[in-house]
Order: sequence, then C-alpha cells, then structure tokens
Amino acid sequence: MKLSMKLSILILVALTFTLTVNSSPIIERRRFGREHTPEADSVYDCMKAQVLGAGIELEAAAGALVNASVFALLVKAGACDQQNAADQCLDLADRVDAKFESNKEGKARKKALTKCCVTYRQLERNTNGDGVASANCTEAPRHKILEGLAQAQDPTGLKTTAGFSGESPTDTPTTSATPTKKPKKNPKKKNPKTEPTPSTTPTAKPKDSLNSVSTSMPTTTGAA
Repeated sequence: MKLSMKLSILILVALTFTLTVNSSPIIERRRFGREHTPEADSVYDCMKAQVLGAGIELEAAAGALVNASVFALLVKAGACDQQNAADQCLDLADRVDAKFESNKEGKARKKALTKCCVTYRQLERNTNGDGVASANCTEAPRHKILEGLAQAQDPTGLKTTAGFSGESPTDTPTTSATPTKKPKKNPKKKNPKTEPTPSTTPTAKPKDSLNSVSTSMPTTTGAA
C-alpha cells in the first residue's frame, strides 16, 4: 500500500514538472535600449540646446520632437517614423535660423542642429532579437540631405543584397568551387558517305493497256 502511494506521488511530481516546462514561455534575447544609447541621448540634448533662448514656442517644439524621436526608435514604430522625425528636426533647424533672422548665431545653430538631425537618422533601432534587422523606409525624405541615409543595424545580423532585410541565415552552405570539367574525347573520324549519283537514263513509260491486248482472237466459221 505504501509502495503504491509513493509511486503515485512520483508520477504526479513528474507530470507536474513536464507540464510546467512545456507551458513556460521561451525567453529570447531582445535588442532593446537603442533609444537611450549615449549617442542617442547626445542627439536629444542637441535638439534642446539649439533652441534655448529662441522662445517658448520653439522650445516646446523641441520637446515634442525629442519625444517623437525616442518613440521612433522603439520596436513597434513604423519603418519611416525615424526618417519622419529627422525631417521634423530639419524643419526645426530652419525655424531656429529664421528666428535669429539668419544672422551669425542663427546659422551656427542651424548647422549644429542639422548635424544632429543627420546623426539621428542613422541611429540603430530596437528589434525583437539579437541579429534581427529593422525594416528600412522605402519612402523618400522631404529634405535632400537625408537622401540615401538609413538606420544602423545590429552588427551581428545578416547582410543581404538589399541591405538589412531581417531574414534569418540559411543552413545551406554556399561553395565557390569551380566544377571540374571532364576532358573531351577525340571523336573518331568516319568515312564520309558518298551520295549516289542520280541516273540520267530516262525511264520507259508503260505501254497503254489497250495496246498490249492481243488482237489474234480465234475466228469462228459459220455453218455451211
């Protein structure tokens, strides 16, 4: 009786452990924290610093731009959110320049902020795993200076011919060895066939069947 109870308890513990293992979620390493790297934080500080003293309106616009720039680097952000934030950053640079009436200080602030906007466009975004590439924006930017720029990717990821596409590496190895060619066999020379010379003798035409019939029919003698 005690032995059967011990066996039942062991079986129950084993089943409980199996169900717990199977129901536990698989934890994968994620590529998070890209929105607050030292380089990203320095860009946000640049956005706010270049509008100081330019008025409450521009300072509020810079605060909203920083928030949008942070969210654009998150996993759930759209493929073009980062580029759109960079375009808005360049719009802010033009507004700062205009606020200072394009004088020496205004031009200096615009140049510094423009550099920060370009740097922001090339920051790496968060992804759902190490080595997973973020999607590239396929739309053209509004500002020409952003043309051809794209966000950085996890250096452990897989590069493709179209940039970083997020595809996982395949297990099929690629070989660059050149296949060996089999030596060609010398074909045996065959005697050329001579075509028969066409005959020039005219063929005899068959005689008419009526002419070939014999006319020596037996004659019948009438009764005397």
